[in-house]
Amino acid sequence: MKKILTLLFFATLGLNNINAATFSSLSAGTWSVPATWSVTGADADGIPDADDDVTINSGHTIILTSTAFLKTLLIQSGATLNANNQRIGSRGNFTNLGSITGIMYYYVQASGTFRSSTTITNVGDWYVQAGTLTIDPTTVLNKGNNINVFSGASVINNGTVTLLGSSLNLSGVGVQWTNTSNSSLEVQRNIVGTGDILATAVPNTVTYNSNVTSIKMTNYYNLSIINGLTRTLTSSMVIANNLFLTGTLNRLDLSGNNLTIGGSFTNNTFASLLNQGTITFNGATTQTISGTTNPETITNMVVNSTGTVLLGKSINTQNLTITTGTLDVSATSFSVNVTGNLVNNSSINTRSGLFTFNGTNAQTISGSSNTQFYAIRIANLAGVTANSAQSITDALTLASGNFNAASNVTLVSDASKTARIAPIVSGSVSGNFIIQKHISARVANYHDLSSPVTSTTIMDWDNELYMSGIGADDGTPGPAGVDGSAGGDSSVWSYNEPTASFLAVTGSSYPVVSGKAYEIFIADDLTSWAARTIDTRGVPTIGNKSFALSYSAGAGAYAGVNLVGNPYASAVNYASCTKTNITGNVLILDNTGNYTDYGSSPVIPPHQGFWVTASGAGASLGFTEASKSTVTATSFFRTKPNYGIKLVFSSPMLSYYHENTINFASNATLNYDNSMDALFIKSPNKNAPAIFMLTSNEAKLITNTINAEESEVSIPLGIITPKEGVYNIESSILNMNNYNYAWIENTKTGEKYDLNSTVSIKGDENKTNLDYVLRLSKKSINTTINQSVFNDDMIIFATENTINLKANTSNHNITRVSIYDITGKLLVEQSNITIEAGQTSKIDVSNLATGVYMVNVTDVLGSVKTQKIIR
Repeated sequence: MKKILTLLFFATLGLNNINAATFSSLSAGTWSVPATWSVTGADADGIPDADDDVTINSGHTIILTSTAFLKTLLIQSGATLNANNQRIGSRGNFTNLGSITGIMYYYVQASGTFRSSTTITNVGDWYVQAGTLTIDPTTVLNKGNNINVFSGASVINNGTVTLLGSSLNLSGVGVQWTNTSNSSLEVQRNIVGTGDILATAVPNTVTYNSNVTSIKMTNYYNLSIINGLTRTLTSSMVIANNLFLTGTLNRLDLSGNNLTIGGSFTNNTFASLLNQGTITFNGATTQTISGTTNPETITNMVVNSTGTVLLGKSINTQNLTITTGTLDVSATSFSVNVTGNLVNNSSINTRSGLFTFNGTNAQTISGSSNTQFYAIRIANLAGVTANSAQSITDALTLASGNFNAASNVTLVSDASKTARIAPIVSGSVSGNFIIQKHISARVANYHDLSSPVTSTTIMDWDNELYMSGIGADDGTPGPAGVDGSAGGDSSVWSYNEPTASFLAVTGSSYPVVSGKAYEIFIADDLTSWAARTIDTRGVPTIGNKSFALSYSAGAGAYAGVNLVGNPYASAVNYASCTKTNITGNVLILDNTGNYTDYGSSPVIPPHQGFWVTASGAGASLGFTEASKSTVTATSFFRTKPNYGIKLVFSSPMLSYYHENTINFASNATLNYDNSMDALFIKSPNKNAPAIFMLTSNEAKLITNTINAEESEVSIPLGIITPKEGVYNIESSILNMNNYNYAWIENTKTGEKYDLNSTVSIKGDENKTNLDYVLRLSKKSINTTINQSVFNDDMIIFATENTINLKANTSNHNITRVSIYDITGKLLVEQSNITIEAGQTSKIDVSNLATGVYMVNVTDVLGSVKTQKIIR
C-alpha cells in the first residue's frame, strides 16, 4: 500500500504550476524558501517545481525540509545538497559536481541522466517510475539501499554501480537494466522481479557478491561471482567473455545446464562447478582456464573457438571434444585427465603435458586430427582404444587395462628423440603400433637393427630401405622397395654363431624375430643415406623376455658371439638385464660403421642390435621391464673415449674407416681375454677397410686390454684393404700407462713409424696384410728407435741468412738448437722450439760469416741429430 500511495502522490505533484522557470541559488538556505532562489521566468510561488531547472551554486548548501520536485538539477563544484532524509523527484538530468549529504530518496519520473563527479554513497532508495534513467559513464554509485525499477521504466548503466547490502528490484512489465560498454554492476543481494538484465555489451561486468543466492538468468559479457554460498542456474547461460569465481565457500551449481564461455575462466573457490552440463569455450582469441582450484573438473568440455584455450592449471574431464580452435596445455605443460572419450577434430598443443585416460568404462581416442601427444598414461581396467590416427612423442605408460592401438598409434622418432613404452607395472597392449626409428644422415653402410614388435617380416622395412636380395622387385621405384643393390651383395644379413659367419637373408617372408638383430644396408643408393625415419609395425613386445644364446665350441675364438637386439620400444640399461653365462663387453656397430666396444653397461636404444659373447652352453640374456631406461636419444653415440691408444684406418678412396684400441689393466694378458677384450667382426660391406690385432690364440681383436709388465710389447696387426691404393693409419693417444714410446714397424722392411705421424701403406685389392706390428717400449728415451724416427723425420738445411728446421710428418718438441763453427766453438743457441708436422722453423744466422758449421738439434726425448751446413 505504501508503494501505491507514493506513486499516486508523485503523480499529482506540481500540477498547479504550468509555467517552467530556471532557479539559481542566491545563498545557502532552505529549498522551500523563495528567498533562497533567483528565478528566471514565471513561477507562482518562487519554489522549484517539477517543470523547473535548478542550479545550486558553488559555496551554497541547500537543505531539503520536505519533498522536492524539479525537472533538472545541477549541483555546482563546491556546492552541497543536504537531502536531510527527504524525497526528491526528477523529470530530467541530475548532475552533481559538488556533494550530496544526508539520506536522499531519489524518484525518476521521466527520462534523464544521472551524473556525479564524486562517488555516491547515499543510502536512500531510488525509484525509477517512468522513462529511462541513464547513469553517466563517470558516475560511481556505492549504494547501501535498493534501486527499484517499475513497469514501463528502464535503466541504462554507463557507470559503476555497486549495491552494498541492498538489492536491485526489477518489478513490472517491460522493465530492463542495461549495462553498456565499460560499465559494471555489483549486487550483494538477489536481483528480484521479472525484469530483464541486458549485460552483453563489450566490455561490461556483472558481479554477484555476498548474500546473493541466485543468478539472474541471462547472457553476460563478464560475470564475476564472489563470496557467499551456493548459486544455482535455472537455465543454460552464455558468458561472452570472462567468468570469475572466488571465495572459499562460493559454489556455482549449473543444475545440469550448459555453460558457454567466450573468454577466460578463473576459479578461486577451491571447488569445481557443480552438476555440470556441457561447458563450451568459444572465444576468438586466447582463453585461459586458471585459479586456485587445481585440478579443475569440467565434466563435458568442448573447445569450439577460433582462438586458443590455454590451461593455467590441470583439468579433469569426462568427455573432451575439440571441434575448432586449439587446446594448449601451456608452457607449464599442465596435465589432462580424461575419464570418458577424447575427440580432436582440430588441434591440441600437448607440449610436454601428460594425458591420462582413467575412466571406469571403455574409452576411445578419435577425431579427424592426429593428436601429437607428448605422454599418455592408461589406467582403465575397461580399456582404451585409438579409433583414429594418434601420435606419442615421449612415453606411453600402462598402469592398468589394455590400450588397443588398432593400427592408429605412432611412437614418433625424430632427430632429437624417440618415443618409448615406459616400464609396465600392470596393463597390456593390443593392435598394431607404428614404431618409428629416425636414422641420421650418413655414408651408406651396414647397421644392426632389431624389431620392437612381437612378430613381423623383413618386408616391414621394405618401404623405407633400399633392399636387394630379398625377393622380386615390388614395383616401387626409387629408394623404397625391393629394388636396390648393396654393391652386388644382399642388403640384409643374419649372424650364424656356429660358423662365425654372416648369412644372407633372402625371401620377403623372412621372419624378423624379437630379441635378434640383423645387419642391414642403410642407404638410399650405394653412397649415402639422407636423414629420415623408418618404422616397424606390429604389437609391441612387452613384459620380461629371456632369449637363449648360442655357444658352439667349434667356432674357436668366436664361440658364443651372438648378434642380439633390444626387443622393446624403449631404451634398455644393459647393466640391469639378466645375464646367464655371458662374458665381456657389448659391441655396437655405431654411426661410424665401426664395431665399437661400449663396455659392460651401455644404454641400448630401441631398434638397436648389438653383440654379446656367451661363455658356455645354456647362456641367455634377459630383458625386464625394470631394465628399461628413460633415455630417449635417437641414435647411439659415443659418450666418452674408451681407450688408451686408438688406431684409425682409412683411405681417401673410400667413405669408410675402421678403428681398434688398446686399453690397460693389471689382470689382462696379450691374448684374448673374453671378459675385457672385443673380437673383430668383419662387416659384410666389401668396400669397408679394417684393422685388427692378432693374438697367439688366433683371436682377432678390435679392443685389446693388456697389462704393462713387459718392458717391450709387440702386437701383430692385420690390415684388410678392399681396393688397391694408399691407406693411412692415424693414432690418438690418451694413455700409454708405463710405456714411454709407441710406434708401428714393418717387419719385412724394418721401417718404423712414430704414432704422432701418419703411417701410409699401399694396399692390394681384397688382401689382408700381416706385415705390421704395434710396438710399445719402456726403454730409455735415447733408444735407437727414437733416434731412427727423429733422424728420418727432421730435416736441417741452410738458406741465405737462416738455418731451417723442418718436420715432415710428426710434431717435435725441440729442447735445444746449438750451432758450432769448425773448431767446436758455440756460436748460436736457442731453446724450446715446437715444430709442427709439415712446418719449418727458421733461425737467423745473418751475423755469421761464410764457412762450415755444425748444427745439433735435441728433442724432448733426448734424440740428437747433427747436420753439417755450409754458409
